[in-house]
Amino acid sequence: MERESRYLTDDIFTDYLNNETNHDIYSRRKSIEMLKSLKLVFYKDTEDAKLREKYLNYYMEVHPVFEKRYLKANNEEREKMLENAIKRAKIIRDDFVSHNFRLVVNIALKEYKKFPNLQLEKIDLIQEGNLGMLKAIEKFDIDTGNAFSTYAIWWIRSYIQRYIIQRGRTIHLPANILDYFRDYSVAREVLSNKLGKTPTLEEIADYMNEPVYKIEEIVRYKNQFQNVNSLNEPVIAEEDDEIGAFIPDNSKSVENEVEEKIFSEEFNNFIEQSNLTDREKEILIKRNGLYGGEIYTLEKLGQCYGITRERVRQIEYGAIRKLQKTLKEGKYDFEVTDNYDHKYRPLIEKEHSGKKPKSKRFF
Repeated sequence: MERESRYLTDDIFTDYLNNETNHDIYSRRKSIEMLKSLKLVFYKDTEDAKLREKYLNYYMEVHPVFEKRYLKANNEEREKMLENAIKRAKIIRDDFVSHNFRLVVNIALKEYKKFPNLQLEKIDLIQEGNLGMLKAIEKFDIDTGNAFSTYAIWWIRSYIQRYIIQRGRTIHLPANILDYFRDYSVAREVLSNKLGKTPTLEEIADYMNEPVYKIEEIVRYKNQFQNVNSLNEPVIAEEDDEIGAFIPDNSKSVENEVEEKIFSEEFNNFIEQSNLTDREKEILIKRNGLYGGEIYTLEKLGQCYGITRERVRQIEYGAIRKLQKTLKEGKYDFEVTDNYDHKYRPLIEKEHSGKKPKSKRFF
């Protein structure tokens, strides 16, 4: 089944391409001349004085009349002349991009044919290729003597391929993560061919010059995002029922939220009556992520308080013992309702050797 464009029909798209690509590509000499003129566009974008002077010299080299007037003008007149010259340089840049548009289209259509199953639009790939063209114009060094088209192909293809990788996924990932995925896949394939077996994580880490734990993270993330379906994806092709319609809503009810708030206040009173020090309270709360907070590791808490992780563990153990003592002495007691899966229960039962409570109470 052929993909239908959401934006342009085939006839409109063809007419658009015919109109936009109806330009002859400039000769190498003409391209260099235009590049020297349009480089002035980046004059104010750089803080490098040498680079600014270089861009200005390029422009004056192609426009000798401007050079004569500019050198004779005072500072105020030069500012106005420079502003007008930058505007003209932008027009030249747009014209240069139009004359190289055919190059962008050719690369975009070739990349489009490589991925027939992805729901991507040709026009989107072309637009991304144009961004690559603009980047190539900015980065191209005229003094190298290389042909601009040869240099621009890499930037255009790079932008298009990165767009395909990002947009071709249900979940969009940062570019640096995608680069890691690609490098890992290349390393795994190269080592498989070289060793004649599936390489270990240590061998891949050594090949990529990365620590083993980083390779483990790459593998974990790669597996997580490998088989992801959109909630809007139909359960059966050509039918209206979507996957999201069959997923239950597990969000908290108003009753549960009220109950959690009441119990949090009651649990806070319980901690207050257990004679914990301020530091014990803070460590206990942060270690167990109470009141919806973040769960801290021993090492992170040690850094916060300037103590060792073993000392944090000792403080946490002491605080738990105080809570248990308060319960055993009968100084405090509270009930838990059946429909509320309480997250504070494991904290109190931490030192109870895995014994389950006989009633709805914590002990």
